[in-house]
Amino acid sequence: MKAPQPVGTPINAQRRRRWTNNFATYRHQVSEQTVSDWLDQFSNDHRDVAARLLDVVDFYSVDRISGAFRTALAALPDWHKDHRKRKGKWRFAGLSHSAGESADAMMHRFRIASGLDGRKWDDLFIHPSQILTEKLGADDTLVLIDDFVGTGNSVCSAWDKSFSELVFDIGKVYLMVVAATKVGRLKVENETSMTCVAGQELTGADNFFAAQCGVFSNDEKAAVMVYCQKANKKEPKGYKDCGLVLAFQHRCPNNTLPIFHMNTNRWTGLFPRHG
Repeated sequence: MKAPQPVGTPINAQRRRRWTNNFATYRHQVSEQTVSDWLDQFSNDHRDVAARLLDVVDFYSVDRISGAFRTALAALPDWHKDHRKRKGKWRFAGLSHSAGESADAMMHRFRIASGLDGRKWDDLFIHPSQILTEKLGADDTLVLIDDFVGTGNSVCSAWDKSFSELVFDIGKVYLMVVAATKVGRLKVENETSMTCVAGQELTGADNFFAAQCGVFSNDEKAAVMVYCQKANKKEPKGYKDCGLVLAFQHRCPNNTLPIFHMNTNRWTGLFPRHG
């Protein structure tokens, strides 16, 4: 987690513009007014820590997502844009088992980011339903694409329900994502046949409430917890206590602190997930 502004830094127009410029591409408009409304939910004593939380939001714009995909692709052994320099057949597919999931949008973004969006590259990209008909074998590689691995639970569930039987004969199967927690990556690799490759890996230091996260004091964490409980009493630290301060331009993961994404009669998030 990056360092926030020092305690007591004024919440002035320049700082507000920095936030709104950073979050400008979120799927729901983030304006100076919505930022002010979000901050107004905190007491005067806690507005400083709330502002410092905004300083550290790990926001993935389209450009940053593209850069992460390029980094992940470069890390794949034996990949080359020139088919003559690749071993076996390569295919890319979204890690989705129903239409409209984030993996579909990520496939489009990946193609543009990697320079593989022209018609000449169409054969590389398939729908998951085509995996078996491609007849990939021991010398071939399948790369499944998605945006994020948090706990790894949803990936492992998709694997069990839709993918494990489809890729049985394939030599190498990768999961390529924009970002992943270390815990989630290890779960995926331990419970599936995929190797997870991420543009960015998140560690315990990225969990706001973890001891490894030293950029906020224990008193500040305790203050924030009160508001997180107000936003989501059942999971105040985010899904499975991940405690992340992360948002993608297309959606905020539920692993992120609920004060950022929950909309209830008691709280309004800055990055609502739905609607």
